[in-house]
Amino acid sequence: MQHTYQARHKRPLPDPLFGCGHIAGICTRFITHLYQGPAFPRRSARTNYHLTYFIAFALHFANLHEAVLYSALALLLRLKDKFPEARGSSGHRLFLAAFMISSKCLYDVCYSNLGWYRLAQQIYSLREINQMERELCRHLEWELTVKKHTLMNLKAALVRDFAPKNKGPKPRYTMDMFSTDALHHTKTRHHVGASEGVPH
Repeated sequence: MQHTYQARHKRPLPDPLFGCGHIAGICTRFITHLYQGPAFPRRSARTNYHLTYFIAFALHFANLHEAVLYSALALLLRLKDKFPEARGSSGHRLFLAAFMISSKCLYDVCYSNLGWYRLAQQIYSLREINQMERELCRHLEWELTVKKHTLMNLKAALVRDFAPKNKGPKPRYTMDMFSTDALHHTKTRHHVGASEGVPH
């Protein structure tokens, strides 16, 4: 009885994912699905952190508005639209670069790249961080902003399609799917199809 009582009243262990495990898991599943890359970094990398932990750490300690996160994921989707054949050997680098750029677009005052070096747990050098930022901006042709309604639509889709309980096949997204015009067209088509008996 004493053992049971003590076990029941032990202080709970700290959450290794800092309370961000659910959303970090959604991000991991989305990025690895989008770029067909591993959740662990390649062997030559200086860390063996799972991508979910890496993202959760960044979310917790950066403590930024969730719009920064979804904007970062939108940038990665936009990058995939521009380079459909791209494959990701490191989701860590992709996420960090997009998250860093999104924060700078949405905040007037944000972390310096030295701050991002620390938020990335110093697994990339400051020179590497500067380089990955420049490369992503160049590949995106400096198209770095995302409209609010696009972020809201993308968030709803990610939470629905990439939640842990969703074990089915994952859809292939494009940025056009989340524009207001595209959603309005889809809803209108579905409404007409339902009323006229047209398959959809």
